[in-house]
Amino acid sequence: MFSLANFDFNNNCLNAYKSIFELKLGNARAYISTEKKQHPNNSIIPLLENYVDYFTVLTSESKADFDRLKGNKSTRLDQISDDDKSSPYYLYAQAEINLQWALIRGRFGEYFNAAMEVKRANSLLQENNKKFPNFHLNLKGLGLINAVLGNLPDGALKTALSTFGIKGNLQSGLNMFEKLADNLPKSSYEPFYEEVVFYYAYVLTDVAHSLAGLCKNNKIYRTDCRYQFIKKLFAELCVY
Repeated sequence: MFSLANFDFNNNCLNAYKSIFELKLGNARAYISTEKKQHPNNSIIPLLENYVDYFTVLTSESKADFDRLKGNKSTRLDQISDDDKSSPYYLYAQAEINLQWALIRGRFGEYFNAAMEVKRANSLLQENNKKFPNFHLNLKGLGLINAVLGNLPDGALKTALSTFGIKGNLQSGLNMFEKLADNLPKSSYEPFYEEVVFYYAYVLTDVAHSLAGLCKNNKIYRTDCRYQFIKKLFAELCVY
């Protein structure tokens, strides 16, 4: 469906992605396994595998799962780094993997490593946005980084991020999410709308505390269990 060299978001990958966000992780693994057999060099595979790990730890809240899975990060980044540098997914996929692990590490108190990964993700997304300004998905990670960091309370994570000179801007993050929420349904990246909306819901209600902003968006799932997992992740991330 979104075919760019060896970054091919085909039907197997799209079905895996949808299954992940429906928390049907077993189904997602099956689609990924099929894709590995059919197109073993597709570099969307390590990104999807990382999504599975991310949601596995997010939903289980298990330190054992975290310790068991965190070593997969470097292997996946190595796989992607050997692929087509001219694809907008090349830097984007690396940024997503870094950002997902940063969020999970913060949950388990690894603030310094989390800060380094946020810095890396932000740098990759900024570079990708300059190279591919029409690649809408850049704004998802940039919006999240700006919004959360722009309103992060004092604590260990904020201190670690400050060490690297990383700051956010809440309004800039909100603007990025609003632009995405408006544009994705009308673009070829429409399948990513669900994920954007979930993060946007969190940012509007629990970061910006904007009921007016929430009311502007008629597809926010605050009662959905997936939203609750994400809300809890960020709530615990911001306590320290």
